[in-house]
Amino acid sequence: MSWVVARQAELVAALHTEVQDEAAAHAASRPGGTVGAGLGFTLTAEELVPLLNLSGRAAHRLLGQSLTLVEDLPKTLQCLGAGMLTPRQAQIILDEALTIPAEALPAFEEEVLKTGAQLMAPRLKEGVKWFV
Repeated sequence: MSWVVARQAELVAALHTEVQDEAAAHAASRPGGTVGAGLGFTLTAEELVPLLNLSGRAAHRLLGQSLTLVEDLPKTLQCLGAGMLTPRQAQIILDEALTIPAEALPAFEEEVLKTGAQLMAPRLKEGVKWFV
């Protein structure tokens, strides 16, 4: 299951890149046309709704989490894909990462992954607060 969750995150992030590129190309064909990051995010989420049979809110959440894993927590994603983390453990790390400044994320991720992978979800949830 861990591998599936990791691959889904990678595929969702890749879809976002494709949608962004296509929207930017379409906008560039119009005078003064640009695509903001928010619009690209919304367009990608709208693609995910029928593709994965999700609600709009669930699609936005999945996209945000996928982008965070791929772009900001690559080691967590790698550990998840290798089966070293469960999806629940990765979710706990991801949830905490959302509260941390971007410049502190690499150090946070490194520290959490040193011991966090060996902790069961409840202990990790408590312990992750101490890594900050």
